[in-house]
Amino acid sequence: DALTQLKEYQKNEKTSLNESLTSFKNTIDEKAKSAAKEVTKAQIESVKNDIDLALKASLKTELNALRSDVDKGSVSYEMSIVRLNPLLDKAKKLKDRDLVAECLDELFRLKIQLRKYEELDDLRGEYENKYDFKPTTWGNIAIADMYLYRESPVQTNKKKALEAYEKALKSLPNYGEPHAVRLIIHMIDYSIGKDQGAHKKELADAGDLLSRINSGSADVTSYEAYTYLLKSALYEPLTPFVVKLFTKFPEEMTIMGEKATEYDNRLKEAQQKTAKTR
Repeated sequence: DALTQLKEYQKNEKTSLNESLTSFKNTIDEKAKSAAKEVTKAQIESVKNDIDLALKASLKTELNALRSDVDKGSVSYEMSIVRLNPLLDKAKKLKDRDLVAECLDELFRLKIQLRKYEELDDLRGEYENKYDFKPTTWGNIAIADMYLYRESPVQTNKKKALEAYEKALKSLPNYGEPHAVRLIIHMIDYSIGKDQGAHKKELADAGDLLSRINSGSADVTSYEAYTYLLKSALYEPLTPFVVKLFTKFPEEMTIMGEKATEYDNRLKEAQQKTAKTR
């Protein structure tokens, strides 16, 4: 009858409502759990980032301390490399490309000081395509390959040296040491040249480079190039090439020396002013 049907309808409606409420509650619960998980993941990620930043800052402090010790001469180059290698490994694990590049820059500098040119060349092959080298890293690579070219004047060594020279200047055009390396390579080629044409070409190219250096507005280029040439003149394997440069280009080298001296004087004055203000 009608009353029975009404009761049945109300029963079905109540059941349907309960099912709907249960379903809605389950949906809310799932969303709440999901939101809680996301919050937890975000918190974990935030803590992880904070830890990484702290580790990177600590690593940078250690690297700076090592550089300072090297510059003060309070630690040997060999022991510096022993200290540096774990820092390089940590930087790679942290996947901090800039910090890895800084560690490599210091490693290459130490290898140059130890005259481990072949080892440096091997390091270049290992890391060149993995990280972006700093200009000073390329500068030290150019120095290493220049020495290898002097020891074994094959085109492969010269090509590597010139590639490093160009890459150093691409990032830092006023960088003087690579220019000095290029000038020495010109004198090496002049010395091993077998005919007058080769001699004339090397002298002409070296003269052009000297003119560009001396006519540039950045005296730091002359200062760095001249300083490196003087230092190289004291190292017997390079002495004849540096002497030849001064002999063939006395006027140009005098100009470079004067610009280097002017820059050095300004640098010392600035350092004295800084010291007085402290």
